[in-house]
Amino acid sequence: MYSRSPASSRCCYAGRASADCFNFHNTLNAQPLYAVTLNCRGVDTGVFGSGSNNGLTLHENVIGIDVAGRYEYNQGGTLRNINTSRMLAHGSTFSSDRGDLYLSGGLVPPTEVGTLNTAQIWLSECVVNPSGPTAYGINVGTGGAVSVRNMPTLGGRIFGNVSTWF
Repeated sequence: MYSRSPASSRCCYAGRASADCFNFHNTLNAQPLYAVTLNCRGVDTGVFGSGSNNGLTLHENVIGIDVAGRYEYNQGGTLRNINTSRMLAHGSTFSSDRGDLYLSGGLVPPTEVGTLNTAQIWLSECVVNPSGPTAYGINVGTGGAVSVRNMPTLGGRIFGNVSTWF
């Protein structure tokens, strides 16, 4: 007899990582690297106190799409993209980041969605739910940009170049 598990239990999962859960690098950088994550979950990074541990991160000219991801309880920025990376997240949840500033002496305050350099992120129908009132929902570094649309929850402090797209 064949039994199918519910759709909610079928996902890729990375948890209790000593560093980033999902981390995409393009060290050759000549051509874009494309990454797609579907129904993935990245939870509780930085369990050994190292710095800047993300749930999902793209580096150096990576173009990514995340659909229905769930990233929570990370240390150092839940979704944190740098360099020239670009990303679309649709229907994903980013919540309860603890940052590494207070826990392990790093530089990142609790931040759900963040960019450095000229990274760009588009959020569509996502939940951004920080753990406390002083945490960043979105923290955009100089030169970066985040665009949002149809956000059911967009909490926390918002800093930097954040716009609405239709």
